[in-house]
Amino acid sequence: SKISSKLHEFALKSIFLEISLTPKPGLVDTANSGVHTDMNYFTFLNSTAAIAPYLTQIIDYSFELDDNVDKNEVLAKLRYIGLEAEKSMFAATNGVNTQKGVLFLLGIAIYSAVRTYKELDTFFVYYFRESTMKLCDDLMSDFGSSSENSTHGEKCFNKFGKKMGGGARREAQLGFPTAVMHGLRILIDSDINVDKCSEQELKYSLTRTLLSIMAHNNDTNVLYRSGVEVLQGLQELCTSTLKLYTGKDSELQTLTDYCTKYRISPGGSADLLSVSIFIYLCNQLSI
Repeated sequence: SKISSKLHEFALKSIFLEISLTPKPGLVDTANSGVHTDMNYFTFLNSTAAIAPYLTQIIDYSFELDDNVDKNEVLAKLRYIGLEAEKSMFAATNGVNTQKGVLFLLGIAIYSAVRTYKELDTFFVYYFRESTMKLCDDLMSDFGSSSENSTHGEKCFNKFGKKMGGGARREAQLGFPTAVMHGLRILIDSDINVDKCSEQELKYSLTRTLLSIMAHNNDTNVLYRSGVEVLQGLQELCTSTLKLYTGKDSELQTLTDYCTKYRISPGGSADLLSVSIFIYLCNQLSI
């Protein structure tokens, strides 16, 4: 019961910290809506409140599972809960997609965190990743066909291939490599206590984490709308910005201008920031 409550707290906290981080180039934050015209900060607050009960359902379901349950049954149940959460999200946002991506990624991360705690009575990142990969080892097997009804993710996969266009499914199938190696690593290096550090310390750490993720993530939100060249330009700009970043908002202006110029919103990277925070909080609980 205690771990369940903590995991729900961590999941919500990871979402709220991501959406509240300001400024975020191209993305919705507390100051503006980035390149979006159909959503704002309060849209995200409403949708987060709407999906919160379903995060609890994922936690409860994952704790109740037998150890030898078939992974396809697990994926089917997680998908069902996720689709019900999406319905609630769309109802709260008047049809705007705010958090489908983070629902998918956090849903899997929550499941793997629960399995890790059940098996080890603590959190261990290596086991967490192994659990994720076992569950998601053929997550892209149904990609490859093309039709008018293909999702954005399927279209990116078909156009750019598995490595470049695999998106959230590839991230899950490989055990969250971007979130762990380029997100969690920055958070561990910063060694912050998100409940006790100053606002400036938190902002500095989370911004550096987001920049690191954006520098390495093949964000299909960007790929789908603007292609490889614009994505690579964004990654290079994030790499250089991260090296020089000292915590000043003005140091992100060039990035913001780039996103505005090409009308791109790196939402996939924002989702991975939430996952990185979630893993970090779980890891801190075990220390």
